[in-house]
Amino acid sequence: MKLDINAIFQQKIADINSRLSSMAPKLGSSEASSSDTSFQDYLSDAALLGLDSSSLGLNDSLYGDSSELSGNSVLNKYLEDLLDKSGDSKSSNILKAQKALANSTAYIPSDKTELMELINTAIDNASAKYGVDKNLIRAVMKQESSFNPTSISSSGAQGLMQLMPGTAASLGVTDPFDIVQNINGGVLYLRDQLSNFKGDISLALAAYNAGPNSVIKYDGIPPYAETQNYVKKVTEYYNQYQQLSTAQK
Repeated sequence: MKLDINAIFQQKIADINSRLSSMAPKLGSSEASSSDTSFQDYLSDAALLGLDSSSLGLNDSLYGDSSELSGNSVLNKYLEDLLDKSGDSKSSNILKAQKALANSTAYIPSDKTELMELINTAIDNASAKYGVDKNLIRAVMKQESSFNPTSISSSGAQGLMQLMPGTAASLGVTDPFDIVQNINGGVLYLRDQLSNFKGDISLALAAYNAGPNSVIKYDGIPPYAETQNYVKKVTEYYNQYQQLSTAQK
């Protein structure tokens, strides 16, 4: 029987959060319970309050003495243990993405204006570097992540351009949640697909979503509902961004 590793992981996080809320008033406050409070924040607060790993529901025989581990180390050990037990590539990719996010040192502003300025600057630079239309980059990003730098999909795709762990590694992306790295990696991959399919945007988008081999296999957009809808939506966004750019000139 194949374990649903992602479900186990999410349940463990829920269990730990529940224990922290019941044991530490500070962690049960409205501030701590906001959507901006990450699992890493809970672990860090737990360490400050002197809560050990057994109190959090983590097995010391597996994760060691919590007094010698930072919250990040506890999380890493837990993720590594789940990865070792995972026989499912989808669950493995999700866990790799979650571990990458836990380890990320990327600067991601909480202020939306500052965030979009960073994203737009990175888009402009990647567009100039790789020769890909900035409006096409924005359209892909809109569909992939809605401009959320910490997005992780149900298949384990990461960040703004939703790079799979293996793809990110092959593109030289060491931190998939770093805005510049993620955009550069995604745009490089998109440029390669545009090159592979002789500038045909629809086929390049299909390859970005389903992989170039699927496009080659079907000699066109694959007959997958997800991919067909993906190409349709990105094309719509692209046309909208093109119209906005024209109107602003």
